[in-house]
Amino acid sequence: YMFNRYYNDASTEEFEEAFNQYSEKVRNSFLAAEAREELAARKATQPGAQAPDFTLNDPDGKPVTLSSLRGQYVIVDFWASWCKPCRAGMPAMKELYKKYHPKGLEILGVSDDTDHNAWKKAIEQDQTPWIHVVDEFPIENRPARVGLLYGVHYIPSYFLLDKEGKVIGKMEHEELEAKLAELLD
Repeated sequence: YMFNRYYNDASTEEFEEAFNQYSEKVRNSFLAAEAREELAARKATQPGAQAPDFTLNDPDGKPVTLSSLRGQYVIVDFWASWCKPCRAGMPAMKELYKKYHPKGLEILGVSDDTDHNAWKKAIEQDQTPWIHVVDEFPIENRPARVGLLYGVHYIPSYFLLDKEGKVIGKMEHEELEAKLAELLD
């Protein structure tokens, strides 16, 4: 617990170096499970890495697979209906989508909602035209499955992927705008 809190803001290299200082027995213990998951997520979402693939359901209950969006730049947007900063950022995301969708951008909104009615209502209220899916919570009192896979500790969180599905980076909104302008303008 203390390791994860202390090294939360450390670079992936610092995190791994510190974690590897523990004995193999400690690193493989159930107490270190969170640290192992965090390290795996950090490595899986490093720039240049193939983004972890996943399949989640859209508002109609139909499965959507991330890799089906290859051939486009993709923003994987982790958000939730109850998240005020997420909802406040939707108008700016809509502007990005309007400007860059015709040039090859797709947004995949991954919701952290457990209340699916609230999730669907937020999509309708915000009138967000991109693809939406809802994350799963297979283990009670644990983070959502895909959020955990991507090492998401806060929302909104944005990951930009290239046309081959490789991670360009985890970015703030302003960074997304600049990078998309560089790639698509």
